[in-house]
Amino acid sequence: MSSSSSTKGGLTGSAERGRTTEAVLPVLDAASFAADSEVPPDRNLFELDFLDLESSADGGGGIENPDFEDDDVESTGSSERTDRHDGSKSRSEDLPPSPVTAAAAAAANKVDFDDVLATVGEFGRFQGFVFTALSLGILIEVMLVLDYVFVAATPAHWCYVPELAAMMNLSADDRFRISLPVDNATETGYSRCEMYARNYTGWTGDDVIRWLNASSSAPGANDSSATTTCQSGWSYDTSVYSSTIVTEWDLVCGDSWMASFAYTALALGQLLGATFWGAVSDRFGRRRPYYLAMFLMIGFGVLVSVSPNFVVFCLFQAVVGVNTVACFASGVTIAVELSGVTWRGHLATAINYFWTFGYMLLAVIAYGIRDWRRLQLVIAAPSFLFLLTAIFVPESPRWLYSRRRTEEADGIVRRIVLFNHQTLKDDIDIYVGASEEDVHSSCGDLCQTNRMRINTLLLGFIWFANALVYYGVSLFMPTMGGNVYLNFFLSGVVELPGYAIAQLSITYLGRRWPLCVTLTVAGVALVCTMVVPSDLGWLSITLTMLGKLCVTASWAIAICFTAELYPTVVRAKGMFASTLCGNVGNSLAPMVGLLSVYSPYIPLGAFGVVAVVAGFASLIPPETKGTHLLDKIPTANSSSYISVIPEDSLTVKKFQKTIGLDRDETESGVYGRGDISVSRL
Repeated sequence: MSSSSSTKGGLTGSAERGRTTEAVLPVLDAASFAADSEVPPDRNLFELDFLDLESSADGGGGIENPDFEDDDVESTGSSERTDRHDGSKSRSEDLPPSPVTAAAAAAANKVDFDDVLATVGEFGRFQGFVFTALSLGILIEVMLVLDYVFVAATPAHWCYVPELAAMMNLSADDRFRISLPVDNATETGYSRCEMYARNYTGWTGDDVIRWLNASSSAPGANDSSATTTCQSGWSYDTSVYSSTIVTEWDLVCGDSWMASFAYTALALGQLLGATFWGAVSDRFGRRRPYYLAMFLMIGFGVLVSVSPNFVVFCLFQAVVGVNTVACFASGVTIAVELSGVTWRGHLATAINYFWTFGYMLLAVIAYGIRDWRRLQLVIAAPSFLFLLTAIFVPESPRWLYSRRRTEEADGIVRRIVLFNHQTLKDDIDIYVGASEEDVHSSCGDLCQTNRMRINTLLLGFIWFANALVYYGVSLFMPTMGGNVYLNFFLSGVVELPGYAIAQLSITYLGRRWPLCVTLTVAGVALVCTMVVPSDLGWLSITLTMLGKLCVTASWAIAICFTAELYPTVVRAKGMFASTLCGNVGNSLAPMVGLLSVYSPYIPLGAFGVVAVVAGFASLIPPETKGTHLLDKIPTANSSSYISVIPEDSLTVKKFQKTIGLDRDETESGVYGRGDISVSRL
């Protein structure tokens, strides 16, 4: 196996016994070509004057005209060659060395990992199986995150008066009239947190009847206006929820903030997890941290169901949150790094469909199980079966090559070849362009260059806005009136067209503009809910649903955009840094929702303003559609991302022919794209 300054590995042996191996021609990137051929660094590789090189053939130059039809060269075993026109011999030492042919020979067996995928399958049966397994993990995660909507739901409640509750022949409305002040803003029409300051000890049924008969007008008309807080706890409406943490631990009235904090604890755990899971994933790989996080998330999800008190509940929720970060980000990273250029955007978006399926499935399960402990246990306990997929899901070979663990990576490539029924040349060196410094990268490398600093800050804000709006609207939707389970289910259904829009946009329009448009439309729709008349509730719900649809699409695009902007050696760190910013928005969402005590649409307006600002910010990073993933951290002086050079460019065709790659081979999938892409940061 040859040595190279790039991280690479030697792959030997055919993937299928008895099948003839096929050659995979090398990809010669511009940077290595220029370095090996001593092309001045300030010159573009494709600015080489091939016309001058062609004309040098007539004068004994080092490169023959690549347009000559006869490509056969006779070798005599000595340093002689035959001119293809007149058969005359000339000694090679009389010729100056050819930079093009020297570079081509040096790179003869080097193949970039993206080009290997183009040959063995950018998304074949192997990648499809891995993708499905990882997507099931996403389905489990969303149920453990969003079951808070039902676990911590606050049903209708009122002050409990034990003396009146003991009177079995007394209707609920009569109890309310006797003991509670009027409050038309509540479900019952009576106060949730106050009662009349009256001593009901010794009251009989006759006393109640006399009081009701004496009440000539509004409830409590013959009472003094003196009120007090609930003295004996609360009664709860059990028609929707038989039990929640709110009803079990009385998290209402003065303690209502604790119900919101139950979700904030999970979000803070996600914030904590994002600070170290990224470094762990880049240091120890994608697969092991992923399954460790899944085990901890599911295990503590089970423990949540047996929490003895609110404090322990929040601690367990925080641990669940710590691990949900790795489950999502590592899963997306593995799927993206196993797929080829043309499939990356599709997969990064399609994996979100499973998030929506989990969202909708949660509504169905919660509808059938109204007790919060049983609901939590039913969701978490069976999920342990998912861990069996660890037998089949591999480590990311791209990460292994970047860490110089070539034997393991080669073994995974053989598995891909076998499952996809493809063949691969025996003696190729697969590489990713990671330098020694890149292999030992740190979180600080996310801000190593000006462009990376800008990208990191902008992506962080975009994720913050998406998370704030998405979770804020998701938590708000069930409270908009009507059936809470149906509202939650429909809130999931509306995400499906959102992901479809995202996928089509990624495929045909790119990343930047679709991200800008979806965030802006979401923001405008949510801001408009603030000016809708109260008697047009259907219009408010429609605008809120439109905002949910658009922010769903924008987040799917943002995930793909983020995975493509960061180089391989810091991609997981970049994903986790963005996730960390998103978790800040996630943790603030229920707190912003508390503003609904003043108006139910103030939180939606706040979400909308943030979304509009993030929409315009998304136009600043560079477009990544149709590009190679960066493998190494770009230098401070390199310009950035990726320009795609058309295949039918005259210069590119001459370059391909010079190094021995003709047009037919390109079209048949050697590159797998029909073009040559040059990365710029």
